Amino acid sequence: MTLLADLNRLERRTIVTVLHDLHLAAQRIPRIVLAAEGRIAADGPPGSVLDADRVRSVFGVDPELLPEGPWRTPAPVAAALCG
Repeated sequence: MTLLADLNRLERRTIVTVLHDLHLAAQRIPRIVLAAEGRIAADGPPGSVLDADRVRSVFGVDPELLPEGPWRTPAPVAAALCG
């Protein structure tokens, strides 16, 4: 991920990546395009794209949004994984 960030910042390259790890995406990706059923469900910064209602709607899980960390965006976690 650091290499991709460096290519974007230093060489002004556009980087497109597919991630299924929402926590990693929220930490490292400044703009997220969330797709559901072949359509764009949301597009924008992680804090607005990965809200609880949207994660629930798109992924069918009841997420728990952890408090903001050093990345300054919420980290969605499936409640079932939190015990």
